[in-house]
Amino acid sequence: PQLKRLIKMILKTHNRIICRYQVVFALILLTHTGLKAQNNGLSFDGVEEEAQVGPLSIFDGVTNQPFTIEAWFNPAQTVNKGTVWSIGVNTGENLRLKQVAGGGMAVDNIDGDVIVGSSPDIATNRWHHSAVVYDGTELTLYIDGIEEGKASIALTMEGTGFRIGRGTFDFANFWEGAIDEIRIWDYARTKSEIFDYLFLNVDGTEVGLVHSYNFNETAGTALPDLTGGTNGTTV
Repeated sequence: PQLKRLIKMILKTHNRIICRYQVVFALILLTHTGLKAQNNGLSFDGVEEEAQVGPLSIFDGVTNQPFTIEAWFNPAQTVNKGTVWSIGVNTGENLRLKQVAGGGMAVDNIDGDVIVGSSPDIATNRWHHSAVVYDGTELTLYIDGIEEGKASIALTMEGTGFRIGRGTFDFANFWEGAIDEIRIWDYARTKSEIFDYLFLNVDGTEVGLVHSYNFNETAGTALPDLTGGTNGTTV
């Protein structure tokens, strides 16, 4: 058992190093090839800044609805324990992606019970990609294209609230850092699909893409949905 755990740890570390090399290499290519579009992000001060979106029909009281939520995040510190995004209301029908003490990321519910979490080595002041994938039975968390863990769970979501940069209701954990490119799909995307789209822009017409926010606005409070669905507002 100890040997198996050691091998698993070595493989996971190796995969993370390879993935980060690929991520950095792709960023260099984007910077020097002219493929980079207007790329702005939304900055949060960790106090009372957020973006509000809703309602999202895909989550409106549907049980075990498959989905994928992707987001780029750049944490400014490791102690704030802020929220990247959250769904739902104060009724138990909710979910959020948050930072935990020590710098790791986790998906939990309104009771604060961690469903699945990542390793703690999520560097600050660097961009990371996250994907929360639910296939109707299992929920999986990916960070920078690497599967961090999965858990079997039944989910009934409430679509009346989707917040970016803070938790819903008593989840007042405001994000400190930046967030970019939130995409919501109505099916469980594969690991290959997630990695292949890490650095690709979407135009909102992709099959299965139900909401997409690229944060490229430079003024005002509007947060357009590229799919033409539900627009948001920055607060």
